[in-house]
Amino acid sequence: MAYLPSTPIRPTPDAVSRLVGGETIVLDFASNRFFTLDEVGGRIWELIAERGTFGGILEGVVAEFDVEPGLAKADLERLLSELAARGLVRIDPVPG
Repeated sequence: MAYLPSTPIRPTPDAVSRLVGGETIVLDFASNRFFTLDEVGGRIWELIAERGTFGGILEGVVAEFDVEPGLAKADLERLLSELAARGLVRIDPVPG
């Protein structure tokens, strides 16, 4: 999936998270399953809630981590697609 900078991304209402021992545990009440994110994935989870758009999340990742923007974009797209497939985030189409 191609993401525009303005693509809205947000956690689903059934997904809640907690930081446990340096990892972020995301519990999905809809499926009664949990998922573990490492430190970087956990920070991205926070950025999803804080910034709410693909461009905002990507800016945060590039600013906070020592990563080349093109690689950060590809990795972020992959992570968001996986989170969406598991029902943890909602990715809304951009009108137009």
